[in-house]
Amino acid sequence: MESTLIKIEEAYLPRPTKPRTKCPFYGFRMSNGVMGDSGSNQCGLVINMASPCHMEFEEGDFPNWNACPLNTVERRGYLDMVADSTKVFPYEFCIKKGGKWEGISLKEWAAYIESLGRVKI
Repeated sequence: MESTLIKIEEAYLPRPTKPRTKCPFYGFRMSNGVMGDSGSNQCGLVINMASPCHMEFEEGDFPNWNACPLNTVERRGYLDMVADSTKVFPYEFCIKKGGKWEGISLKEWAAYIESLGRVKI
């Protein structure tokens, strides 16, 4: 499967086997401008603490960024400002042996999730 990242570097190894939801923040933990893949139902928008997905936990619904109560005009504006500087470390992309991985930007991660037909960010 070919990745649709905005910028593809040889250090990335796509692993398209991990299922993703309609939310680019689902399953991540955010701290200090870094989103790390937690492999759980964490919400990456809740900063510096573990918190389950609001839609899944409170509403019993599937995670969906377009329907999420955390998807506000103010938050989208903030995310647009930090889209290039926020680093994401998803399972799907890792370094080749011996390389140093600096993650991908939130902008690149959002483009990847959009390319899966999951959601428009």
